[in-house]
Amino acid sequence: MRIQRLLLALLLVLPIAILVWNLKKDPNPQPVAQQVTTPNSNPDLLTFEVISDIHISTSDGGTQSKFTHVLEDINRAAPASDLLVINGDLSNGAPEDYSALRNLLSSTPHPPTEVTIGNHEFYAAFYDKSNTMNKDTFPNGDTDEKALQRFLDFAGRQQVYTEKVIKDYHFLFLGSEKSRMSDMSYNDDAYLSDTQLAWLKEKLQGLPTDKPAFVFLHQPLPYTVSGTARAGWNRTVIQHEALKKLLAAHPNLILFSGHTHINLDRPTTFVRDSFLMVNDSSAGRPYNPDRNTRPDSEGLIVEVRNREVTIRGRDFLGQKWIEGVAYTVKP
Repeated sequence: MRIQRLLLALLLVLPIAILVWNLKKDPNPQPVAQQVTTPNSNPDLLTFEVISDIHISTSDGGTQSKFTHVLEDINRAAPASDLLVINGDLSNGAPEDYSALRNLLSSTPHPPTEVTIGNHEFYAAFYDKSNTMNKDTFPNGDTDEKALQRFLDFAGRQQVYTEKVIKDYHFLFLGSEKSRMSDMSYNDDAYLSDTQLAWLKEKLQGLPTDKPAFVFLHQPLPYTVSGTARAGWNRTVIQHEALKKLLAAHPNLILFSGHTHINLDRPTTFVRDSFLMVNDSSAGRPYNPDRNTRPDSEGLIVEVRNREVTIRGRDFLGQKWIEGVAYTVKP
């Protein structure tokens, strides 16, 4: 009789458990690929967006809502775009955060997308088993290898750095391969291995010199764009000297970075020192050092015609261009 009661209880509980499990799943299980918009077919027009620091997490509905508005505004401002680059700090690197981001991409039309790794992709190490930030028990069972694999699984590739060629324009994506989990002195700075730097050198040597090429790294080079001269922010890339030496040999390069969150209407959003460096602010949490009212979700929209590059700042929530934030360059 006891066994029969247990079986009956199981039969009653099992459907409820299945229902609860299904509710926790993506309410819109549509594959991400089905929401990717078709790029424009004009071979003489290249359009792409650069955003970063969207900071999607399951506990932050604000950044999730902002990201949806970002995608919607991109479709208004740059329909049929060739590429959307999310330049690091996608989330805090937890599996459920990646799932939340994937769900947002699955439910909102957006351009083909490429991502770079940021320092926050290693931040799951700060959270204990109860999902509470606990620096005392850091790294809470996490490792750089695990964090990297979670990012790579989301990005759908085998290594942090990669290349894309769109309409004969080259896009090079770089990223940190270690964090403070390997060495506490690394802080939030990018660690680029000798292997990655050798790969970059080879790719740069093969680039055409008469047209622009685009490089993306979450962390900026020190003492360049907005925020990189602040105390604690003036290294940012551990191998910055080697990286800058490689990039400086190619004046047709444009390096996009995020990390500092600083708003775009600054004189140091665009900095040229042998090559052009550009701060892309934050689509999730822009930072206003002077506390003046500024857009609360920003990014860049880039248009290339006849090898001439025009970069413009976009206020995604205001659905308008940011006055004074524009730069045109041609190699």
